[in-house]
Amino acid sequence: MPNLRRHAGFTLMEVLVAMLIAALALLGLAASQVRAIQFSYSSLQQTIASIEANNVLERLWPELCALQGGRTATTAGGNPLDINRYQLPAGAQIPDLQLQWPANYRFNLSPYDGPVPPLLLQVRWQDPRQGDAQTDQLSLKASFPWLINGNDAGC
Repeated sequence: MPNLRRHAGFTLMEVLVAMLIAALALLGLAASQVRAIQFSYSSLQQTIASIEANNVLERLWPELCALQGGRTATTAGGNPLDINRYQLPAGAQIPDLQLQWPANYRFNLSPYDGPVPPLLLQVRWQDPRQGDAQTDQLSLKASFPWLINGNDAGC
């Protein structure tokens, strides 16, 4: 009579089930890694958009006194503010990055006449990795000091 004693070890079916479970776990980890890369790319785009919008606001500072006087400092004769001079530079690192100025914002509103609304600058862009319908946006709220230089009416 043959020895029917059971040998220690795994059967082929147990090994296949263990491999299936391990493969599913690795697929889940790979999917989470892809999402992590997408989120880091989105975070990079938001950081770049914030830097570009801050650069536009910083370009306003040298002309703030003239803008509060209702003109631009670099144009003679007191021409009105041309917001096209403060658009994003060509060749921005994010394709389709757009800057949206508030409608009819006036720098020459004096705080002595009432509350001055803050400048709300919006930046929008398309994220190609998130699909065609995905539009990201960032809003920056800036308030500028009223420069009086000893004159309540402004510069």
